[in-house]
Amino acid sequence: MDTKEKAKEFSSNTDLYAFIDRLIDKLQKTGESFWVSEFQDAIAISSMPGEILGAIRLSLLKFQKTDVFTKTKMNTDIQEAIKSLDKALGYWRPDNL
Repeated sequence: MDTKEKAKEFSSNTDLYAFIDRLIDKLQKTGESFWVSEFQDAIAISSMPGEILGAIRLSLLKFQKTDVFTKTKMNTDIQEAIKSLDKALGYWRPDNL
């Protein structure tokens, strides 16, 4: 039996935005102002949903390569967000099937 906890799936853009808001809040509390600005800018980049999702995806991919990523203790949810964005934006990944 697999005891690995399944990450939350995002059923709507609203769920994704709420997740990003929680991530921003956590980053603010730890003084990570660069990443707070990065994610706030990603959300505010455009009024077009596809552009916003793309900007959030790129920010999450960059963030995932940092030491701060592991400190958030949101690793699984961040990875799930990237997978959800890949599906929404049509990026093919072997684990999207």
